[in-house]
Amino acid sequence: MSKIAKDTEFPEEFHMNIHSGMLETMGHNMYSSVAKCLAEFVANAYDADAENVDIKMNFEQISATKKQVRAQAKKEKDAGIRTDISAIYDPLPADVIITIKDDGHGMTAQEIQNCFMAITRNRRKDDDGKLTKFLTESGKRRVMGRKGVGKLAGFGAAEHVKITSKRAGLTYATSFEMDYQKIKNKIDLTDAKFKAVYEDGLTNESHYTIVELSLLRCDAMKPTKTTIENTLTRTFSILDKNFKILLNDGEVKEEEIDWEFSYPEGATVEEMASTTVIVDEDDADSKFPIKYIIRFRARPNDHNTDEKKAKKRSSLPAERRGARIYSHGRISHGPSLLNLHSGVHNFHAQDYMECIVIADVLDEFEFDCIVTSREGLHKDNPLVSALFETVTGLMKDALKMHYKYRDVEITTAIEDDDFSKGILSPLQSINTKSLKAAKKILKVIGQEHGIKSNTYKEMAPILLQAVNASDVLSKLIELETDPKSIPVLAHSMAELTRMEKSDLLKLYRGRSKAINALKKLHGDSTTTRKGKGYENELHDLFKESPWLVKPEYGSYITSDKPVGDVCRALNKILEIDEEVDRDNINLDDATRPDLVFLATNQATPDDVIIVELKSPGIELEHKHLVQLEEYMFKVKQYLSTTFSKNIQPHGYLIGRKPDSKTTADGKRHLLDKISETTPNTHYKIVDIIELITAAAQIHQNGIEIFEAEEKQLNEDLGEISTF
Repeated sequence: MSKIAKDTEFPEEFHMNIHSGMLETMGHNMYSSVAKCLAEFVANAYDADAENVDIKMNFEQISATKKQVRAQAKKEKDAGIRTDISAIYDPLPADVIITIKDDGHGMTAQEIQNCFMAITRNRRKDDDGKLTKFLTESGKRRVMGRKGVGKLAGFGAAEHVKITSKRAGLTYATSFEMDYQKIKNKIDLTDAKFKAVYEDGLTNESHYTIVELSLLRCDAMKPTKTTIENTLTRTFSILDKNFKILLNDGEVKEEEIDWEFSYPEGATVEEMASTTVIVDEDDADSKFPIKYIIRFRARPNDHNTDEKKAKKRSSLPAERRGARIYSHGRISHGPSLLNLHSGVHNFHAQDYMECIVIADVLDEFEFDCIVTSREGLHKDNPLVSALFETVTGLMKDALKMHYKYRDVEITTAIEDDDFSKGILSPLQSINTKSLKAAKKILKVIGQEHGIKSNTYKEMAPILLQAVNASDVLSKLIELETDPKSIPVLAHSMAELTRMEKSDLLKLYRGRSKAINALKKLHGDSTTTRKGKGYENELHDLFKESPWLVKPEYGSYITSDKPVGDVCRALNKILEIDEEVDRDNINLDDATRPDLVFLATNQATPDDVIIVELKSPGIELEHKHLVQLEEYMFKVKQYLSTTFSKNIQPHGYLIGRKPDSKTTADGKRHLLDKISETTPNTHYKIVDIIELITAAAQIHQNGIEIFEAEEKQLNEDLGEISTF
């Protein structure tokens, strides 16, 4: 065999290169929004023992320049210069800059080279590679940074990054600039060089680091000021009080929330409860401590609602419910409901539940429990699995205790509430068991929605109607029917009552199918088909199931001829249903409403409801409300001339509410109208997803109540059959 020459084709040894693709993988792909990017620089400031980190970001300028970039992309598309009008990767002009300045200890030129520029350097390891350096330079804080990739976060939001840093005790500051496009052209990142610039003659006392991001990526600039504040507060909410985050000179703080219940009782964010996570029951040392608090928000329409209170009352958005797990002051997982399932007692209360867990130990092992992006924990790790099980158990316990708390609160509130006493009053003469069931129904609805809510006031009278069946037996007994026949009669009446409850179950379960259909149509129309989308299908669904708008609308259909005449007259006035000229119909005619429901128990209507329904693929605008008001005006004019009494039509505008940050005049005008609505306003503007959520909760509550009643009736029948 011939001897291979020792040359460049056959090297004697190999070495590793750091490919420029690392910038994309660890930069833009990992920190794809400016909020996540800023969080990394805030973490760096914290590790530098800063007391303040000040972020400057001109949101109006960013919004305006994004529009310019998009307009330019459209022009280039029309001119054939580019294949599409997507501008998500186009950078904003160089004069649009985000600045992050902290008053931490800063870096010398050597520290920039040996520490900051070292990609994936683990700052917690000593010279022997042991993971021992958990404290910051001052020794007063736990280090957040570990993996050494946060320095690339800037390239997630910008193509140009400038760093300036100064140490206390030195008279110079060091700065350098990194350009994404120039670095990207290098095959090996080690070949990328950045010119150091020094500014001398500074005071010994000053110390800081300044990060300037420019050539901002369009796609990363979506978050609003509120979104960024929420991201930062959730990411760093468990920090010492000597660290402040400022955004455009305003301190970033979590919003003031009105909490109604904390678990364990007496626990606070400052004084959390403690427990131990057992990883292996057979290993006494296989455990670690955590701290926690679980809190429940107060509900906006509850018995103790005070409109003057400044603290916020509301449910949590779906993406913010459950447990937030922190390690060394920074979020490492969640929010997440972990292993909670919908069958858990008081599960609906999780809409108002926030759980905070401190588990520092997860960030102190040689192996990684936290994923590189810090957006979650490795679920296949036994420590993480044990933690999830423990925290899930704590949330279950909290839900149980919260239910007991609200049970007592709502019971007392119903006894003191005039509306509740009014609808219970006609039931006082029925038997004790039925009255007890009636109060239970009120408690279930009140616990879920609050006794001052519209849902409570609308649903409570309807559900209480189902209680009256057992009143027949009480009246028979009062008439002194032959006592020997009572067991037979009781059996028959119980069977009758069970059949009625069974029918209600069928009704509610059937309605659940309609709710699921609405969910599907809503999802399809907002993702796969834009514009009109599935508007016709939605019309059909609402016509078949008008109770989706309000529960009691299911009983508004009547065969009474005089009432039918009124309906047909309204149909003709508004040109809907059978009064439409099918040969000459203009489906885009904005003067025609979509649905009209007539609510009445006599030929002279008491209430007329007009529904203007828009596909969720179209954001609602003020012009849609104007349409609805025009329909209401036409109907009111007809009713006032036809009947002697004054009848005020009520309207529903249903569709997809515009985003709160929209800049479109028509949408902003509608949002202003929404903010001005009161319970006395003759129209409501409702998002379809709000209807889905409300209908699902109402009917789930009904199913649970009727199933429990059916079970009790079955037990009663068993007792009667033994007579």
